This record gives sequence, structure tokens and C-alpha cells, in this order.
Amino acid sequence: METGSQVLLPALLMPAPRRLSFALLQCAAWLLAYGLVVAYLGQRINDLLYVCSFTLVAFASYAATIYGYVYGLSPWLYHRLPRWAFVLAVLAFLGLVGLGRFYLEAYVVRPHFPSAHNTFLNGNRGHLGYLSVTICFAFGFGLLAQAALRSVALQQQKDELENKQLQAEMNLLKAQVQPHFLFNTLNNIYYEAYLEAPRTADLIEKLATLMRYFMELSRLERVPLQAEIAFLRNYIALEKIRFRHELSISLEVEADEQLPVPPMLLIPLVENLFKHGFDKRQRHNAAHLHLRQAGGWLTFEVSNSLPEALAAPSAGGFGLRNLRERLKLLYGGRFELTAGAEGQQFVARLTLPAQP
Repeated sequence: METGSQVLLPALLMPAPRRLSFALLQCAAWLLAYGLVVAYLGQRINDLLYVCSFTLVAFASYAATIYGYVYGLSPWLYHRLPRWAFVLAVLAFLGLVGLGRFYLEAYVVRPHFPSAHNTFLNGNRGHLGYLSVTICFAFGFGLLAQAALRSVALQQQKDELENKQLQAEMNLLKAQVQPHFLFNTLNNIYYEAYLEAPRTADLIEKLATLMRYFMELSRLERVPLQAEIAFLRNYIALEKIRFRHELSISLEVEADEQLPVPPMLLIPLVENLFKHGFDKRQRHNAAHLHLRQAGGWLTFEVSNSLPEALAAPSAGGFGLRNLRERLKLLYGGRFELTAGAEGQQFVARLTLPAQP
């Protein structure tokens, strides 16, 4: 839903020179219209000063109607009031403008020109009808002006988005040089390490695979489950080297590894495991990861023991909250994400549709 600040017209969003040009253009349009009306009425009424005064009051009411609605009522009240209340506010506003104009015409202009149109500006039915019709006409023009200006604003926003997208694409083309350089360098380091330290070379290869997944596959809408599993295995292998004592982590897969799934859905549960599920002071830490497909559902379960020296992992950490929001966008309410203690185990479980 748009807010009042979002409905403000493009004139307020323009740079200062363009705002000045826009204001001067409006002033010129008002002066031109005013001159045409005065010239037209001057041919029928002999008193030019009366014509100028009468037309000035009328144009002041038109300007108050148009700008009052376009820059006041519409942006600040349209989305804050119920529709019926907004309609009443508009009618009250038009009534106030009409009363102000009636006062000026009947009690300011008419006393100074008693011989000119003396029978018109006297509050009779003709006077009130003319006043009402012209203010309603000005209000209708204000509606059209608002629609036109909003169209200009939308076009301006569209142009800005297209320019930003073009700039982003250019930046992406420039940035593509760096990943190629990085992967080529990692390949060279891998070759050197393979000759001297094969284990280090294996870790470098896993790191390069992780980075390639981040930069290429993670941008896709769907990836094969096999790629997600390989990503998890490489991540686990690299995380293990941060621990002084050996970790016992098993990954059991009972699912179609060609099943297309959104990328990066399983890793938050594994990240949560390494962040909260292991005690680095303890010699033995164990966890079991189980990925299974059954009955049209895919379930990923991460469980680890709860030693007394280790507090229960967080069930609502930042990573899991982000995962839950992403799942809502992808599946609506057709998923289940839980994390909590189950006996002597802490279990994080994600269940989502196994959609082909």
C-alpha cells in the first residue's frame, strides 16, 4: 500500500533546477489562461478592472481547489482515512473553497463595482450555481492533473530502475573478471599443494567447489539435490578443520538425488549445528544428518547430543529466522521447520514438498 510520502508528485522529487522549471511552466500556464479569460470577458463587460478582479478571485479558487487536493488531501488523507471519510473530507474542502470565493465575490468585489454585473454577484441562484459548477470543474481538472503527474512519476521511476539495472549489469560484467582470476589462482595453488601436501590440496579443492556453488548455482531457482548434498559434504569437511578434537558426523541420504530443489535451503541447519551444537572442549562430538524423501515430502533432520557442559542450541537464531522467511516466500504454509530438544538430543527438522 502506498503511503502519503509515496504519492507526492514528481515535482517534489525533481532536482532543484527542474523543480524551478516546472514551477515556472505552471505559472506561465496560469497567466496564459488568466489573460485569455480576461480578454474574452473584456469584450462583453466594459469595466476592465472589474473583469480582472472577478477573474482573479475565480482563478484563486481554482488554484486552491487543484493544489489543495493534489498536494494536500490526496497524498496525506487518501490512504489514512476510510473511503467514506475521505469523500466527506473532499466535500468539506470544496465547501470551504466555495465559501471563501463567495465571500470575496459578494463582499469584496461587488461593493467596489456596484454598477458592473450588480445583479450577478449577489448570492442568487445563478451566482451560486456558477460558483459550484466552476469549482467542480476545477476539481475534475485537478483529478486529471494528478493522474497525469502520477503517470510522469511512474515513468520517471521506471527510467531510474532501468538505469540502475543497466548499471548493475555493467558492474556485474566488470566483476566477472575477479572470480575467474580467483579460481585460476586457486587451481594453481591446488597444483602446488598437491605436490607437497595432498590433504591441503584436497581442502583447497573443496573450498573452490564451495565458492563456485555460491557464485554460480546459488543464483538458480532450482538445483539438483545432488549438488546441494555435495555442498553440504564440502562444507562439513572444511568446518571440521577448525576443531581440535575429531568430530563424528554422518550424512544419510534416502532421496532422489536428481530431485530439483531451491539452493541453500539445507545449509542453515548445518551452520546452526556447527555454531551451537558442538563443544570444542570436549573430545567427542557427534551428529547425524538424515535426508529422506517419502510420501511427496522431503525431510532433512539434523540431530546432535546435548552434553551437560553445552547449553541447548538456539531454536530461533538469525539464520533459521531468515530460512523461515525464505520458506514462506517459496512454499507459503506448505512446510515445517522445527528446532528443539527431544530427550537427550537436539533436533532441527525441515520438511518441505518434494516437487519435481
